[in-house]
Amino acid sequence: MNITLHATTLLAQISKWERLGDGLHRSRGKMGFADLLPYFIGLAVIGTAIAVIVYLIKQNDFSKPCDDPKKLFRQLCRQHLLDRGSSRLLSQLAERL
Repeated sequence: MNITLHATTLLAQISKWERLGDGLHRSRGKMGFADLLPYFIGLAVIGTAIAVIVYLIKQNDFSKPCDDPKKLFRQLCRQHLLDRGSSRLLSQLAERL
């Protein structure tokens, strides 16, 4: 008896859930600029992140020869296995001389 009562209560609520979103799509006609603004902001953030990643990869690409002194210094520090603190100290020493 108790199971039958719960089953009929659940079946009675199914019709409420089916009609939940009936009026949502018809009430809104066209999309305006304000509706598309979050998408534009998201695309700008993704584009900026991609540009930063490409810049960092290009800056640290040691496979191609270059004549940039800073890149050459980073490559030499990397080849001599200097940590960041040692390379910073060496750079400061070079600037003061």
